[in-house]
Amino acid sequence: MVIRAAQEGNARLAAVLMLRDGVTDPAPAVRRANELLAEHQRMREWFVWPEQDFPRTSTQKPCTARFSKSCKAKLPGGDTAWRAIESAG
Repeated sequence: MVIRAAQEGNARLAAVLMLRDGVTDPAPAVRRANELLAEHQRMREWFVWPEQDFPRTSTQKPCTARFSKSCKAKLPGGDTAWRAIESAG
């Protein structure tokens, strides 16, 4: 999941990661992903989601309002209006 916040007229992005299969360090996955992304697309901020899944609505879509609220407290600039970016799929 990717979340964004407006900061000085620009969008500030952060990735929210769910680690699986006993992985405890997100750095190698972030490094691999960043190698495939253009400079402006690379993950600069991220945190690991502490639960097994993201909060979901009754239709199983990510519940972006609850998700964004949780993210605000976990990322630098927590008072910034972090919002989940809804995917188009």
